[in-house]
Amino acid sequence: AKLSFREKHELTQLPKLIEKLEGEQAELHASMATEAFYKQPADEIAQVTARSTSITEEIKNAYRRWESLESRA
Repeated sequence: AKLSFREKHELTQLPKLIEKLEGEQAELHASMATEAFYKQPADEIAQVTARSTSITEEIKNAYRRWESLESRA
């Protein structure tokens, strides 16, 4: 089946989304690598680590979707 207009648009937007998520992930990892990070309140540390985990899943899902759409393009 050919891609719909919406799917074609999504396919063009996925690389930008992945780039944005990977940039955010790099920033989080850089902040987590500092000594000061672990001097923050525990709830702030938990928030950042949870976001880092969710970004990883979002990136995986975006790559899967990209591959799925590319295979049909």
